Amino acid sequence: MLSRSPSSIEEVSTYAASLARALERNDPAHFLSKASKAVRSGRIFVDWIRNARGATAICPFSTRARPGAPVAVPLAWSELKAGLKPDGFSLEQARARAARRVDPWKGHDTARGRLPAPPASRVTPRAAARPRPAPARG
Repeated sequence: MLSRSPSSIEEVSTYAASLARALERNDPAHFLSKASKAVRSGRIFVDWIRNARGATAICPFSTRARPGAPVAVPLAWSELKAGLKPDGFSLEQARARAARRVDPWKGHDTARGRLPAPPASRVTPRAAARPRPAPARG
């Protein structure tokens, strides 16, 4: 059971791992909870690993180490469209966006809430990261 105080990083990490596993279990053709790029083909990796202490991520409006130096641009949910590419914003487009003062995260820092009940099969982040032995048949 989650505490009544704001969720701890451990609770958030455990919840994120549980959610990723539940998505994978319910729709394995579309979702994946394993970080391995070798098994991702055509599926969405639900990156629960970023919800752990010490995890790193690229900062908003940072250039990426890829050809053309695309920019990591924060988006509002309404901006997510089919065909949107992660390398779809050039430095010039990011500058123009920043000049318009578009802030898809406005109000995010004041939002408060608690995590809902975790998915049915709760998986701890450490357990989720370890390969599981195949079930015995017989």
